[in-house]
Amino acid sequence: MHVDQPIPVAARPVTWREPRPPLAPLHARAARFVRTARYIPLAQLAARAECMLRRHLYALAPAAPILSARRLAAGTREAAPLPALALALIAPEGLDAVERRAAAIARGRFAYLGREVDYSAGVRWHDPEASPLWAFNLQYLGAVLDLALTQRTAEAQRLVGDWSAACGQRWDRVAWHPYPVSLRLANLCLAAGRLGSFRALGDGTLDLAATHAAYLLGHLERDLRGNHLLENAFALLLAAACLRGPLASRCDRVARALLATELDEQVRADGSHFELSPMYHLIVMQRCLQAIALLDPGDVLVRDTLAPAVRRMADFLSGILCPDGDIPTLGDAARGAAAPPRALLALAERLVAAQPAPPAEGVTSFADAGLHVFRSGRLWAVFDAGPVCPDYLPGHGQADSLTVEVWCDGVCVVGDPGVHEYTGPERAWGRSSRAHSTITVDDADTSEVYGSFRVGGRARIASVAAESGAVTATLKPFGVSARLTRTVRLNRAAGATLDICDSATVPAGRTARTRLHLHPAVQLVGGLAADGHHAIARSPAGLIRIDSAQPLELERGRSSRQLGLIEPTTILVQPLATTAHHGGGACTAQFSIAPLDRVG
Repeated sequence: MHVDQPIPVAARPVTWREPRPPLAPLHARAARFVRTARYIPLAQLAARAECMLRRHLYALAPAAPILSARRLAAGTREAAPLPALALALIAPEGLDAVERRAAAIARGRFAYLGREVDYSAGVRWHDPEASPLWAFNLQYLGAVLDLALTQRTAEAQRLVGDWSAACGQRWDRVAWHPYPVSLRLANLCLAAGRLGSFRALGDGTLDLAATHAAYLLGHLERDLRGNHLLENAFALLLAAACLRGPLASRCDRVARALLATELDEQVRADGSHFELSPMYHLIVMQRCLQAIALLDPGDVLVRDTLAPAVRRMADFLSGILCPDGDIPTLGDAARGAAAPPRALLALAERLVAAQPAPPAEGVTSFADAGLHVFRSGRLWAVFDAGPVCPDYLPGHGQADSLTVEVWCDGVCVVGDPGVHEYTGPERAWGRSSRAHSTITVDDADTSEVYGSFRVGGRARIASVAAESGAVTATLKPFGVSARLTRTVRLNRAAGATLDICDSATVPAGRTARTRLHLHPAVQLVGGLAADGHHAIARSPAGLIRIDSAQPLELERGRSSRQLGLIEPTTILVQPLATTAHHGGGACTAQFSIAPLDRVG
């Protein structure tokens, strides 16, 4: 993934930092492990155990796995001619963005996730100051592809040679993790195709690419699956198109089998990618488009798998796009980290004649994703009443069930927290229920998110019902005997108004709250009203009135709509008023959002 420009990190609020929790008792950790593992098939758990064992063995003999891959790759030749994908497929963000990145790289400046580092004195491939995700991005060698696309061949050669000298001889868990191996192999193949040969990237690059392909064949990410396994498959398909010999034939067979199986599962009938992150939806869709361009139009994989998947994905993508044409930051999603949605839709139309119907006013529902999109004049909203994550893949799951994102007059008013990083306190905050515009009981997470990529006990959607202009969903959260119900309604009787009606049945002594997480660009005008029941907010497009059934409170929050960016926000908090005083009972609250005067 690329971030087009270094992203400034805004002033960070200090009112909340996830404290390091004390180590839970052994029995509690064991119970949480069981809650996590119960969803994962035995074959996947076995693959995970094998992966962990390999890491220990490779650490003892780090040269061995690389030498083994080289032996398997011996005798591999280069395809003639190499396939050269169009720039629009490789860099749909446009050549200007590629040129900015390449010019910075040529000066030794590497920027990912809001952190820019000067490597003009030499790239620190094992930089101790880099986060794991930053280190992964460096290892993808997307910089080599950028240099190749802008004809900076000498700089690309130096970077490939520098990586080979530092990382190409010995295994380590970052450089030779199968995911960076996949993206690095793909970038080397794409760069070589644009330059006309692997030799253009340096004398040893053909052998390096073949070694990567051989290594990847033995290290498919069956322990994680999901988009990781798809990246493995796409990299092998590219290798098969760029290489010749027994290794290339094996890459082709394995890639085709994986793509046919995984895309059938991962791209749902409603077109959503099953990890429920619009960002990964874009990433997978771009890879599918690249694969289609590599193959003959009559190829069975294109006809039966890739083209139908892309058409479904285009329908879904078109249906969820925000008024500004970009993705909502639901789930593990950030803007600017994947291809521009409109560019992918144009490519889908060109390559497979995908023509999504124009979004209509009212409610559009995507049953598999559990997303419901509301459109009416000056209002747009998306309501997430879907599953937390795929059963066996919790990595991108968040405690965000029943969250909403709301736009007025074309700008975001209520937003999701997005993603800052994949580790640290911001990761914990972004996955929490408090960071989302949803309902909580005693401010606890509705699903048991922990670590960076784990989900134990999970919230469950008990029911979803739709009527004209409204959707109602009921949630059973993890860890408490409660039922949380939310109705999102376009209220045409009240003019341009969106109503969010919440109710909860909770045990005695528990407190339910509902939150609206305002977009960073939205500020309250004069604070809350004296009675606490309404507020006026100013967005870049104008004024918005927010009414509440119960008195409001304010919290400070933060969001990361781009990777590496942290912006302070305001959260409106409304306690649900109880209607039963003994033994628990029902409680209710409501937000009404209405745009007022436009700017200008």
